[in-house]
Amino acid sequence: MMKPLNAELAARAWEFAQGLDLEEYRRLQGEVRNAWPATAKLNGVDFDRAFLAFIAERWLDKAA
Repeated sequence: MMKPLNAELAARAWEFAQGLDLEEYRRLQGEVRNAWPATAKLNGVDFDRAFLAFIAERWLDKAA
């Protein structure tokens, strides 16, 4: 289940995502769609928000 993304985590996730190369970004997109099947139908901003929440949940929360 996707948890709400606060402004700080959203900003940190966005910064993290900016450093990804295209191949890594596509790999993570596949991982997001597998982890949260409901995202398979999302496009544009809705998917971007889900993607940032995924990054925050998987990487940034563990690093904090």
